[in-house]
Amino acid sequence: MSLLAAAPAARGLFHRAISESGGAFNHGQLPSLNVAEATGQRSLRELGAADIEAARSISVDRLLEAASGPGSSIFAPLIDGNIVRASNVELYRADLFNDTPILIGFNSDDRDGDFPPDASLLDQFREHG
Repeated sequence: MSLLAAAPAARGLFHRAISESGGAFNHGQLPSLNVAEATGQRSLRELGAADIEAARSISVDRLLEAASGPGSSIFAPLIDGNIVRASNVELYRADLFNDTPILIGFNSDDRDGDFPPDASLLDQFREHG
């Protein structure tokens, strides 16, 4: 949600928003379109799809299994230069976001693997805010 709140194409679409799991502020640098395309091509090769027709025949269960493996980035946000122009940290610091009231939060034990074990949540928000 917070990625859309910074997207020019989404201006005026949202009056208020709730973004759980950190609001895409703690994910580090998002991959570029070129990196994401290469990841997708590599993933399809690993799934045995030589072309788009073969890719269309891959079952949903097989795609979900591949996407849920360790370190998988098959289905992840990326910087395409159009919808997502930069990381949320960069966009919000530069005041390049839509003026939408947004509530960003976490649930108990939510995304705790993103932070170093000695870092507090407050420290992480101070670093990125």
